[in-house]
Amino acid sequence: MNIISLALSALLLVAPMSALAEMKQPDELIKSTVHDVLEIINKDKHANEAGQKKLLAFIDAEVLPHFNFEHMTKLAVGRPWRSASAEQKTALIAEFRTLL
Repeated sequence: MNIISLALSALLLVAPMSALAEMKQPDELIKSTVHDVLEIINKDKHANEAGQKKLLAFIDAEVLPHFNFEHMTKLAVGRPWRSASAEQKTALIAEFRTLL
């Protein structure tokens, strides 16, 4: 998966699932996040490993906190979520986050 498609995939999911720490309008959040991601991409046009690691660290710190992974995992798992243990739920959430 190339660096641009990874960034765009993450950004397309931000607005509908955002739980904003500071109250920004969804369009403002997307614009500022896209600007920051594109800035990182443009600094390293060759998308070498160091640039990709930097982008992934940015996404982990700035984009992913806007997702409610517990809710998304619960929706993805469906009815079996209710019978899962706390440890299983924690593991499922972690793996779902990694997958996305």
